[in-house]
Amino acid sequence: MLSCYKCGLNFYKKINIKLDFLISNGIYNGDDKNVMYECINSVLNLEEIINSEIEIVYNDYNSCEKCKNTDNVSIDI
Repeated sequence: MLSCYKCGLNFYKKINIKLDFLISNGIYNGDDKNVMYECINSVLNLEEIINSEIEIVYNDYNSCEKCKNTDNVSIDI
């Protein structure tokens, strides 16, 4: 469930994104600008990584179908 940033109403949206990670077990000195996660003591918390990626989607500017293509929003309450 997401919240519309224009009208504030909650709505459901199916999200289908490809997650592509760069994971290292030491210092990475490459020029790749992708998000990198480092294994600490050879342990990788995949659940924490996935949750942080989901949180990015939640915090994005999501708009419901009613507000999607509008500049000004009027809300019927």
